[in-house]
Amino acid sequence: MKREIEYRGVVIDTVILVFCIVVTALFFYLTEITQNIYAYIYQNRYLEVILIVAISFLYLLIFTLRRFFELKKMIKKANTDTLVNVYNRRKGLECIKEAMKQKTQCSLVMFDIDDFKKINDDFGHIVGDIILEEVVKLIKNLNRKSDLLIRWGGDEFVLLCYKTTKVEAYQLSNRLREKIQEHEFSNGISITASFGVIALEYEKDLKEQINQVDKNMYKSKETGKNSVYM
Repeated sequence: MKREIEYRGVVIDTVILVFCIVVTALFFYLTEITQNIYAYIYQNRYLEVILIVAISFLYLLIFTLRRFFELKKMIKKANTDTLVNVYNRRKGLECIKEAMKQKTQCSLVMFDIDDFKKINDDFGHIVGDIILEEVVKLIKNLNRKSDLLIRWGGDEFVLLCYKTTKVEAYQLSNRLREKIQEHEFSNGISITASFGVIALEYEKDLKEQINQVDKNMYKSKETGKNSVYM
């Protein structure tokens, strides 16, 4: 689903291009136009025109394929957080909105690292960045491939859990919380994370739901951190 959303526009344009080429080729193959053109060119001794057209078509094909792959790279770069290589907030919001349009049963999990500012203050921002990268790697190894991890900002992340009830998302969050607590990060640093969970409701305003999952996460912090609230 994630890849479909990301490359849908590019794929549609490419399919249309290929379709037009195939239709054109069939048109010339099934009609006498090609023979008439060939006869005209042959009679006027312009056979080199055929070669020029064929080579030009090859150049066009190479150019189109190159632009296609360049566009894919540009799309990926625009949608990806450069530090931790997951979707950024803008793209994450698009995916959440798409899930709501499709009325798929989903849940949202928001979490951040407890006392992350202290890590930056004590060890420096370079170590802080390394911790964020390790957290993302840990989450990716533990959660389901169908779930979408989004860097919301700073040390704050959102997990879009497809086909997942709120209770299932709560259970998943607890497993992730425990693994983060048990893991030894770089420089021997131990960290914890606080989680908020909601069921995504397609008939409700998304901004209000984002605000609610954010509140739930902060309720986890208010009750002692290193916990999950739904």
